[in-house]
Amino acid sequence: MSRFAKQVAGMIVLLVVGVFIGMEVTSVSIERIYGPVDASRNSLPADTAWPERPELEPLASRPAEPVPDQGQEAAVPDHPPQRWPLEAAPQPPVEEAAVNKLADQTAGLLQTLSQAGIRAIVGLFDGLF
Repeated sequence: MSRFAKQVAGMIVLLVVGVFIGMEVTSVSIERIYGPVDASRNSLPADTAWPERPELEPLASRPAEPVPDQGQEAAVPDHPPQRWPLEAAPQPPVEEAAVNKLADQTAGLLQTLSQAGIRAIVGLFDGLF
């Protein structure tokens, strides 16, 4: 076998080993977070169709919604309607910062890798002795 063929074969072996290790680490992580995978749970068969959704009627055929009455505020000319400051207006929900999400994901990955590495080393020594 030529040198190039040996290098290609070695790279393929390393790639396959890497994929298997990645699958093992992923399954361990999923089981650690969500619990053991239930093998008796079946998915929806491919020939089963999703239930039909009723067609929504177009907006033009719907009756117009009544305009809410301004009430007392519009009737008094001396006092214009009160405007709320922007701070009091409803705000979208606050999401966690991207840095915190990235840090959590990195910490989880490092923890999973360390657990998988420890298990691999223990398994190696368990097989030797």
